[in-house]
Amino acid sequence: MFRFPKASRKNNESEDLKKLYNQIANYCRKNLIDAASAEECTQEVFAVYFEKASQMEIRDPRAWLFRTADNYLHRFNQKFQQEKQEIFPLPNLEDDAEDMEDIRFAYEQDFDRFLEESVDIGKEVNRILSGLSHKEQTLYHQYYKENMSIKELMELYQVSSTAMKAKLYRLKQHILKCVQKLQQ
Repeated sequence: MFRFPKASRKNNESEDLKKLYNQIANYCRKNLIDAASAEECTQEVFAVYFEKASQMEIRDPRAWLFRTADNYLHRFNQKFQQEKQEIFPLPNLEDDAEDMEDIRFAYEQDFDRFLEESVDIGKEVNRILSGLSHKEQTLYHQYYKENMSIKELMELYQVSSTAMKAKLYRLKQHILKCVQKLQQ
């Protein structure tokens, strides 16, 4: 049986990694719009690979790399969608002045005053809070109005910190649902 010297094994592993790197890079380029993002994604995948490979044995590096690449691609695409939503292109005045009139993108100076006069904040808050149960209203008043700390609420309700944070989170989610119902 013929065995490769250690130097040859390292070269062989290096060649395998180069092939995998090119495959992952092509996969990222295929699934991302921006070539720079694809390169960054590939770099991050391999950085995680080398970090994990030093800590544990990875039995199928190719499958592991592609699965990790899928995770990073998902993150990059989510990040891209969020940035895309935040960027709102303004219409070009040189293209069509008529289109600008249709968009009605003008600022009215009385708009702020119109909103202040037409919305009674106190009335709306009461409508939202009326959708809460008595226990939720009490917790809302204690935490948001009386500014009780989570530690004080833990002692009062005799629950753990995690349980109190979960109660406050559920309260916040219920309030948000009530607000959404009013907006419809």
